[in-house]
Amino acid sequence: MSNINQLLVQAEAADWSSLIQCLQQLILGANSEHPEIVKNREYLLTLALSILGMGGFQQRWEISKVLTHLDNIAIPPLIEILEDEDAEEELHWYAARTLGEFQHPEAIAPIVELLKTEEDEELKAIAATALGQMGTVAITSLTELLVDNNYTSRINLTASAAMPSLREASLSETLTRTPTASFLTQHPATDIANIKSAIALSLGQLGKMQAIEPLISLLADSNTSVRLHAIAALKNLDGEAIYQQLQQLANNDATTPDLQQGIAIALAEW
Repeated sequence: MSNINQLLVQAEAADWSSLIQCLQQLILGANSEHPEIVKNREYLLTLALSILGMGGFQQRWEISKVLTHLDNIAIPPLIEILEDEDAEEELHWYAARTLGEFQHPEAIAPIVELLKTEEDEELKAIAATALGQMGTVAITSLTELLVDNNYTSRINLTASAAMPSLREASLSETLTRTPTASFLTQHPATDIANIKSAIALSLGQLGKMQAIEPLISLLADSNTSVRLHAIAALKNLDGEAIYQQLQQLANNDATTPDLQQGIAIALAEW
């Protein structure tokens, strides 16, 4: 096809924007199953990976959507990027995020390993979200992380944030059996606001009354974003019953000042 010949010229000129448009046309277009395109998928993958490696943020964002439509041939090189200690952090971010889109068992182990070994909390949160996107294929790995005493509560906390994204009843039961409130209020890792916010959002999606206690505890957090995420999550549950519970807590002298303040904000936002 003439478009593939055009790709060669653009690749040599490093015209990333035009190259992305051409790849989108070939891989995402109506003729994506054309025999010539299917035969050249390995080559198209190589070009897409070149953009991922050398492109700017927006270009990487656009090409990651193309990679998910190249079937499973994109999984091994993405895993290599994820496991490459010399690769820049942004590349790890894109690799984890894109692998989650595939929902393929082969991608689970490297993402779980990232959760176990990565020090950067933001990247761990992205890895947890990626596992959550993978659906039922990630259930076993996530539940093992939650109950495995060989790993720290810090890892379990991040895994917990991914669980409700799977939207499976079995996972909902798993998370509500874990000491979520204890994780949220006691462990040093919960000082990371983005992790707290992710857990708040996940607990709201869970849709179970067991999520109320840890969510209310987050109303006392010093971070405004965490409080607002907790409020939004509480609204996803039994709104009227929780509103009444918050009013009772607001009038309870035993309620701490920080929680009183958070409850006041929640009631005003209701």
